[in-house]
Amino acid sequence: DRIQPLNSSAVSLEIPQPVDFALAFWSAHEVPDQRELLAGVLRILRPDGKFLIVEPRGHVTAKRFASMLSCAADLGWAVDSHPHVRLSGTWP
Repeated sequence: DRIQPLNSSAVSLEIPQPVDFALAFWSAHEVPDQRELLAGVLRILRPDGKFLIVEPRGHVTAKRFASMLSCAADLGWAVDSHPHVRLSGTWP
């Protein structure tokens, strides 16, 4: 009862209320405007909310992931950790 999956369009995160946690699992690299994705998630998260981005290792390079993190930092995000997810990259 605490977890509610929601789908959004490719261009807008249509979330009716602030959320505690958002997950982009093997998908963020598919979004054409990653800056808008990151800004949109930032808008819908509660102030202490978390966003986990997991990308497929071998498909998304460490350099491309670092670019995504750099864009997130420009928007005010801070990296909390780099958890290990099998077959995935959350590069430090």
